[in-house]
Amino acid sequence: MPSMSGRLGVLNSPLAFIEFESSGGQRILIAKSALQAVKQRDLPNVPNLPTGANNFDAFAVLHLDRNADAEQARRSYVELSKIYHPDRFATVELPPEVSQYLAAMARRINVAYDEVQDAIKGREQLAQDRREPIFTKAGQA
Repeated sequence: MPSMSGRLGVLNSPLAFIEFESSGGQRILIAKSALQAVKQRDLPNVPNLPTGANNFDAFAVLHLDRNADAEQARRSYVELSKIYHPDRFATVELPPEVSQYLAAMARRINVAYDEVQDAIKGREQLAQDRREPIFTKAGQA
């Protein structure tokens, strides 16, 4: 990954315009004089987003081990929500595809958290059931 100065070094070049390429492949030029501020956003790399319900892995979405407990799931959910929630970027004018991506990731994170919570509750219930005796005689525990 290029360094911060390498990525923003183009701002110090003698050229009057900066070339950008949108996700759709369209190339545009932006006048440096039109820029008011540039702020580096350290978003994580875009994960491959498999499509379809069969490919959805809630634990992978939340970056959790299959044996994670409820507290680990909550921490991961909060951390990812802070990164991807669209309201975080409400004051920034974003391209439509970026806004759609943030909204989609926020929905994925919410669905994944619900599924992970259900899995953890199911695992805890199964452990509880195994601790309790199945058959007892009257007056015996």
